[in-house]
Amino acid sequence: MKNYYFIVPGGGIFSRILQFGIIPLADIEFDKACLQVVGFAEADDPNDDFCRQAYEICCNNLSDMEKYGVLNPYLHITGYVLDQYYDESFQYGGYLPQGTLYSKQNPIEQSTRFQDYKRVLSKLRIQQDIHNHVNEFVRENYIGANTLGVHVRLTTMNMLHHDLYQQITCDDYIDTIKKEFDSGQYSNMFVASDNHESIVKLKKYFGVNVISHENFTRFENESFKHVNECLPEYDWFYQKKFWQESFRDCMVLSRCGALICRESNFSNMAIVFSDSFEKIIRVGDE
Repeated sequence: MKNYYFIVPGGGIFSRILQFGIIPLADIEFDKACLQVVGFAEADDPNDDFCRQAYEICCNNLSDMEKYGVLNPYLHITGYVLDQYYDESFQYGGYLPQGTLYSKQNPIEQSTRFQDYKRVLSKLRIQQDIHNHVNEFVRENYIGANTLGVHVRLTTMNMLHHDLYQQITCDDYIDTIKKEFDSGQYSNMFVASDNHESIVKLKKYFGVNVISHENFTRFENESFKHVNECLPEYDWFYQKKFWQESFRDCMVLSRCGALICRESNFSNMAIVFSDSFEKIIRVGDE
């Protein structure tokens, strides 16, 4: 048996699980893998107020978890969503390297390694209660081949990564969705979003056909006036609720018949999860 215990660095949840987990694991022969995330690094520049506060949030959460008896907080966090264990049969494999970052110019579904990523994913066991929620939500809301899936990613992507990606707005999403939804192929729409404001706008524009998870952890607004408004994500990273909600949103999205998205590891993860997408449209491509 080739069982390994790996450390996955990275940023957000699917940066860890996909780009620093599944993608590099496609190059490793293994039977079972136990994945542990690692904390965020301290800022190189002590005058960088945002990084200083982000690191302080992480340290406070780590301290609280240890105070309440969580002996290995970062393995505990991965266990929010993965049903995994390790014992003496597991060999320590160290840090997994950064995998390919897929984008509009290099879409993950066109990768020659795509089926390898799906194979790796099949070896990672998602918590059964997450599967149960997804199956129930899909059934109750009639999500399937005639559902248009939409992943809205604005907030921190526009604020923190504006040097890497084009600025996208909710109006850009609406224009793209309207062109596709007006084709008459879809009976409803499922929206996974990083903020509540966009969901409200899409429901107002497209009406009762729009489905979303209620009361999930999201930013209230689409855009920020100051970079420090991005800080809550660092607190959410330590919360079981946020990890499980992220997986539920992503897995429900993957059960739709088509996807509208922008570049992000969340969307890439939904694509790897999916066996039903007949079309993938990236906002800004058309």
